[in-house]
Amino acid sequence: TVPAREARVDFAEIGRALALVEDAGLLIHRAAALLLGIPAANQAVDQVLWESGVQEARHAAVGTPV
Repeated sequence: TVPAREARVDFAEIGRALALVEDAGLLIHRAAALLLGIPAANQAVDQVLWESGVQEARHAAVGTPV
């Protein structure tokens, strides 16, 4: 994050970039589970994706005027 801050990238953009990297890792994990036929691993990835989606929705709702 230091190079990003030195390039005057704000924390929101850094956070979005880190989230995209994390999502990419989850998708790679999911693809590997599907290719290897490991349903438990695929279900674990589904759970993580669902939980991260819930957290993102809660975070977005905090900044949303009622």
